[in-house]
Amino acid sequence: VIETEGTPVPSRTNLMFRHDYVSFASQYVFQWIQPLLVTGRKRPLQLEDLGIVAPYDSSTVQLKEFQAHWDRHPGKLGWCLFLTFWKPMAAAGFCMGTGHLLTFVAPMGINGVTKYLQEKGAGTYEVPEMATWSAMLTNGWVWAFLMLICPSASTSILQYHHFLSMRTGIRAAGVIQIAVFRKALDLNLAWVPKSVTTGSLTNHITIDSEKVNNFFWFVHYTWIMPVKAAIILFLLYEQLQWASFIGFAVMLSAMPLQALASRQQANWQKKNLTANDDRIKGINDMLH
Repeated sequence: VIETEGTPVPSRTNLMFRHDYVSFASQYVFQWIQPLLVTGRKRPLQLEDLGIVAPYDSSTVQLKEFQAHWDRHPGKLGWCLFLTFWKPMAAAGFCMGTGHLLTFVAPMGINGVTKYLQEKGAGTYEVPEMATWSAMLTNGWVWAFLMLICPSASTSILQYHHFLSMRTGIRAAGVIQIAVFRKALDLNLAWVPKSVTTGSLTNHITIDSEKVNNFFWFVHYTWIMPVKAAIILFLLYEQLQWASFIGFAVMLSAMPLQALASRQQANWQKKNLTANDDRIKGINDMLH
């Protein structure tokens, strides 16, 4: 059994998830999954077509690392999850930032090409004497080339962020499920509070672990969206001056309404979970 990344593949016939064992180019364009896609195009995929779980993605390996951090920092769930999964999430954050920053090349390129054509038409364009970065960005052909490749690069990089976030979220959810299940097996029923029921434990294992999965998917949006909004506002200010703040003010005025709707949705979710606890408890009592 492989327990770390970078070790040889045990068998290329039963391991379809080879992401950790292929070249960077294959990882970047997901070429390693092509054989599985070809099989799925020919016929419906079966469970055996998926092969074994990649060793480093197995819950056993992930739980071992998480448990080591939990033993050193008992009771600090968030901190232990951070110590366990910070490396792939840091890579995902880099991809998120890079991918979104590349989306600004297109609007900036349109401005650069337009300025280049105007200067060419008026005969005021001066060919730079030295090929510096700032001089290259005065050439419309350079901007046209960047506008050609940057959108594709942005899409690919953001897709890789999605892959890293989803993979890490699934790992974290699996760790939470096993940890809660093990704790439930070790509980002394004589000392368990009445608030801890079969329904609540089921929610922790299923619904709450899924929330942890969603957290890893959305966590980087909490910082990239303000950064992106600030850059957009700056670019608008360069073109429209103070008029650009009108749209920003409208967006800010709508935030209290959005917060109210989110709070109401959270209250409904709590009521739904409480009803789900009672439902599962009733089914459990009926079966026993």
